[in-house]
Amino acid sequence: MKKILFSLFLSLAFSSSAMAQKSNDAWVKQIRKSYAEALKKIETGQQDANLNNKAVIVINQNFPGSGPSEFTVEYFFDTKDSEQFEGEQERQLYFMRVKERWAETPSVYEYLFNTENGDLMFYFAKTIDPETGKNHERRDYYNGIKAEPFLEIIDGKNYKTSVDDQWMFIKRFLMGYREVFNNLPPYFEH
Repeated sequence: MKKILFSLFLSLAFSSSAMAQKSNDAWVKQIRKSYAEALKKIETGQQDANLNNKAVIVINQNFPGSGPSEFTVEYFFDTKDSEQFEGEQERQLYFMRVKERWAETPSVYEYLFNTENGDLMFYFAKTIDPETGKNHERRDYYNGIKAEPFLEIIDGKNYKTSVDDQWMFIKRFLMGYREVFNNLPPYFEH
């Protein structure tokens, strides 16, 4: 009887694990599709100013010891009619790109958001180790239910569970970026 119960438990655990993996695989495909669509929308917006909903913040600063540095945040958004204020529009963030250049070392960070609920779906980082010059890439996939990613790909290696606490820093910095976006003026006057 114990063997039967154990076998039943194992088969249930395996089938639920297989279903979760299939669900995660489908979610990764959807995220990759959404990412490609966002990049295409951004490219189209760069070619047609009428479709270019974008806010950019640039900070240039000279840091002692590392010299001139630049920090750029690009917010890409859609607009919809405001439910609160008639005749006004609300911004709906779908993609954000952060470019940093400390001294001569560039880094790029990208954030993809679910357009329906605003949750983070995907995070991408491309950095260079300033000491070794080695390139690093990180891709984190989120499903909106949990704070941590369900899949991390770091320098080409897949991790089905979080391998470090980097996602906590990603979320913390994201809160600050979103606060800035949410406090942009509703429209611009001359």
